[in-house]
Amino acid sequence: MNRAAEPAETPAPGLLNAGAAGAGHRPAAAADPIPDAWAIGLDIECPDNLPPSGDPWSEPFYRENFTPPEIDWCLRQPDS
Repeated sequence: MNRAAEPAETPAPGLLNAGAAGAGHRPAAAADPIPDAWAIGLDIECPDNLPPSGDPWSEPFYRENFTPPEIDWCLRQPDS
C-alpha cells in the first residue's frame, strides 16, 4: 500500500508541522525524535546506473523503488 497517497489522519507534533497551530498543539522540543513514519530518504543516482528495461512496470527494481505515479511520470518524459 502506498502510504504517500493517503492523507495523514493526524499529524504528529514535531518539526514537520512546526508551523501548524490549533487546539492541543505543542511546539516540539529540539530533542523530540521525528517518528519513523515521517522519515524521508533521498538517493541521487545517475540514470545510466539504473537497470535497462523495455517495460519498467514489469521490472522488479522499478516496482520496488518507485511508486506507480513516479513510473508513470517518467514514462511521459521525452527521455524516460
